[in-house]
Amino acid sequence: MGKSYLAEAVRTRLGGTAFLVQGGTFTEENQLTLRENMRDSILKAVETTGNAQLVFDDYHRALKRTQGQRLQANLVALLIDGAQARDIGAILFARCSTPIHLPGRGSPLVSRCSFLWMPRWATDDLSGTDLDPDAVDVAVGSSASLLSIAEVQGSLELGPLKQRLSIDAERVLDDLPVKAVLTLAGRGVGIELADVEQRSLDGLYRVGKGPTTLALDADLVHLAMQRNTGWPSGLNDSARHFAQLLDGRGSAIWCDRYLFKSLSELAEFVSIVRSHTPARLCLLGTERPGDTYVSPAEIRAELDLFTDVECRFMLPADRSPLHDRHLALRGELGGWVVPTADVVVGKVRGGSSIATRAPAFPVDYDKIWQRSRPI
Repeated sequence: MGKSYLAEAVRTRLGGTAFLVQGGTFTEENQLTLRENMRDSILKAVETTGNAQLVFDDYHRALKRTQGQRLQANLVALLIDGAQARDIGAILFARCSTPIHLPGRGSPLVSRCSFLWMPRWATDDLSGTDLDPDAVDVAVGSSASLLSIAEVQGSLELGPLKQRLSIDAERVLDDLPVKAVLTLAGRGVGIELADVEQRSLDGLYRVGKGPTTLALDADLVHLAMQRNTGWPSGLNDSARHFAQLLDGRGSAIWCDRYLFKSLSELAEFVSIVRSHTPARLCLLGTERPGDTYVSPAEIRAELDLFTDVECRFMLPADRSPLHDRHLALRGELGGWVVPTADVVVGKVRGGSSIATRAPAFPVDYDKIWQRSRPI
């Protein structure tokens, strides 16, 4: 928490040679333009002043786009391999559990990085104020950035922080490790948090003490508890929930061996999902879902009407390994483990079904998709 504030503060302290790039502004349409503007601005600054600094906030969000590998390669060329690389510094901000590297050719950018946690405040930071350390800990936990934002003329003002966190709550939870979300929801009894999981909760949860006032008042705890409830029943609620799993992503592969068994329900579901998200949907199933046979013509008749929706049959050799139902976020290592297709499309009640965030899958869905049979 508070990384965008810190990124802006770093840019301000560095002055006119520093350029702030916001990964959250990258879209499928503008990502090429933003990459080129970033490169040209930095190289021009080096030519003019002899040095430049790149401050990249929400780097993980820009990397999620379909051209994430190109962004990564551009940064390697700019910061490591380029003729002016020695005159360019960079600091990249990302959330704890999000992928910050995409497999590809060449030297990984992350191998040249030094990793730092977000700063925590110390008692000395409160000198010159009337702030009580215990009260600060209850309000914003150990986060130095959140303390700096909330401290106004010697007192704590949480209003603006609550408003911002309420807006970003779903995305914040998406980027937390699974154990961190369970802990925030009050279901972490007996769960041992690793250091990265504890640090991801800075500002939100005080280990051994409970949620911060900020997390409670911004409704983050309530939302975390909702994430441990069942998959919604009913077509519209299910489609809306499915679309939320795709929030901010450019493309995803929905893999289920029985995906094409109920084509009319699937088509209606996809229609509603398309009204909630522009993300490209890659539907991966089999031509023999159970004891039925589905022809390519039948699938095209139902699903060819939708833009940015593509259907493929998995190869027979892939059918056995792909027995789970996954929503793989393209450009990332993981995604979501989702209920069976009949639950997702609203044909069967959700019951005890849930969606679980998977930081990484044991198979490469991009490669599986590439070798699958187009319909």
